[in-house]
Amino acid sequence: MALYGIYTPLTQDANHVSPEQLAKSVAVKDRFSVWAFAMPIFWMVSKAIWVPLCLYISALFLLLTFTYVLFGAYDFLAPFMMINFFINLFIGLEAHAIVGFGLRQKGFAQVALLRAVDKEEAIMRYFDKATNS
Repeated sequence: MALYGIYTPLTQDANHVSPEQLAKSVAVKDRFSVWAFAMPIFWMVSKAIWVPLCLYISALFLLLTFTYVLFGAYDFLAPFMMINFFINLFIGLEAHAIVGFGLRQKGFAQVALLRAVDKEEAIMRYFDKATNS
């Protein structure tokens, strides 16, 4: 069983969950993302996560400039690739948090953290919990 964060759109009444909110609920799996590790720019564009994308591109530019100045024109590529590997590893490990940040920017809030076999079961568990309380 995996851990899922359930995100729903924010409303004025925090105690009441409407059927529209439940229909728009999103489950985000807490796991390592291979796509976020291998191709972070394309992954962030596909998820429409713009602020972390801008930060990532800025960090790459600064890293490239720093390694070029520090190691020279011929020796900068190896340190740049090594540091970039660790940045991508961090993004792959924290992909669920980055997606959660993007959802919060779009007006969602994390309302539950559930263990489930898949996304559908996580949404169903949250739906059952929200409608029975």
